[in-house]
Amino acid sequence: MLRGAAEAGGPDADAGRVLEVAAERVTALFDRDPARGGPVLHTLGELFFYLDDYAAAEPLLRRLVEAPGVRPDLAASAAYDLAQVRLKQADKDEAERLLTQAQTFWRGDEDRWRSQLVDSRLVQARLLRDQGQTDAAIDLLRTHLPMRIAISGANHRETGVYHNDLGVMLVAGGQRDEAIPSFQSALAVWAATGLDTGPDALNTLNNLAALHVLAGRPAEAEPLFRRAVQVRRGLYGASAAMAALLSNHGKTLTQLGRPSEAVALLREAAAMAREHAGVGSLHFASASAGLSEAQLALGATSEAARTAEAALADVVAALGEAHPAAAVLKVALGRTRAAQGRRPEAARLLNEAAAGLAPLGAGGAAQVETIEKIRRQYGLTAG
Repeated sequence: MLRGAAEAGGPDADAGRVLEVAAERVTALFDRDPARGGPVLHTLGELFFYLDDYAAAEPLLRRLVEAPGVRPDLAASAAYDLAQVRLKQADKDEAERLLTQAQTFWRGDEDRWRSQLVDSRLVQARLLRDQGQTDAAIDLLRTHLPMRIAISGANHRETGVYHNDLGVMLVAGGQRDEAIPSFQSALAVWAATGLDTGPDALNTLNNLAALHVLAGRPAEAEPLFRRAVQVRRGLYGASAAMAALLSNHGKTLTQLGRPSEAVALLREAAAMAREHAGVGSLHFASASAGLSEAQLALGATSEAARTAEAALADVVAALGEAHPAAAVLKVALGRTRAAQGRRPEAARLLNEAAAGLAPLGAGGAAQVETIEKIRRQYGLTAG
């Protein structure tokens, strides 16, 4: 299928175009013969997901989930993958529904589907975190990590993912020092398995660097981000994950007093997040907020305000006023309004942002700290 797609794409087709042609052919095969086409469609949907191309993965996986007559185990796997895609696209309600659908099928024969059930706790933990139940997410992963090791062994990709995600939850729960051993354990797995330049290893490297930023050590974080960007750009190209990495690197450069370097990275990150994750994503909101902050640091106050205002309008249109992504951009716009001397509007935006972040609990702590810094800097009051 891929060879035929490559031939159809011509000698100048890149990998993305080859996969697009393959998706068209696989979809046509599925329409003609669901029994033959279903597994191929699922494999291609998973491939797009692992490449962080959620916009391409979503319609393929949804077709499997919603089409009649699909093999039940295949439909459950597709529902689980689609749940991960929808979570990345910030639709927590549908992600939870799809996860429940997959887990309900797997619980029908827990011995046979034990590995899938253990894996699914990763997505369940992310949903719990996003619902403000970070302690429950940490307990869930701590409970199931030994099961993952028992199934796969200590040095296995799935075990490394568990270590990494436990570290992420610990950071979200404010347990930053406790998270370091989890990230180090994940890095040890990637080194032992020869996956130290793979997407999972780069994700762990990004998370460890972000932890240094949260702990007030941006100078230690910057070389880790720079290395991860170089490897991911060279091996994997544009994606939602690349956008997140560029965003984190750019924001770290702003903290280090290098906003002119940061602006280029953050502008690229925002555009990439828009394309690969959509405006209804935290990737887009975070990169746009970082770009506004870097522009403000350069003295381009009006441009910074326009960036935050336009991104906020896009996010609100996609997700509504109450979504945490909107709160992230209200922080950015509040900062620029304060710099413009529009204090009442700045105070209102920051108050709304604080209220929007409250359901995240410890998971929104970093943004709440930022709000307090802005208030102190410009003499604004809460309430």
